[in-house]
Amino acid sequence: MRNWFTCKVKYFTQDELGAPKGVTEPYLVDAVSYTEAEARIYEALEGVIHGDHEVMNITKSNYSDVFDYEDTATWYKCKIQYVSVDEKAEKERKITNQILISANSVVDACCLLYTSPSPRDGLLSRMPSSAWKK
Repeated sequence: MRNWFTCKVKYFTQDELGAPKGVTEPYLVDAVSYTEAEARIYEALEGVIHGDHEVMNITKSNYSDVFDYEDTATWYKCKIQYVSVDEKAEKERKITNQILISANSVVDACCLLYTSPSPRDGLLSRMPSSAWKK
């Protein structure tokens, strides 16, 4: 099972006038523990950020899946809700999942979300069967 951690990293860069400016940016890391997340973020940013940088905060993120598509620079956080029926108790239960997806627009993110295969359950598509009916 994948665990996603959001690491907030603080570093200094130069603004347009050449003055030092403090920047704090979030980064998403796939790791087993907080310790591994910290080690992986330091390793990943070693050649990217020049000068001193510090991990200010690490929090566990509740993403069920992350879809990274090529040639896209914007990330969208999608919240999906569906109802599951417990056959033994005969009760309905609302399940909520959050998915992070890269796309060029909100419309593209929706299309990619519905048509992308789920690596977790092996389905060919997330599109509900009722959407295919005319």
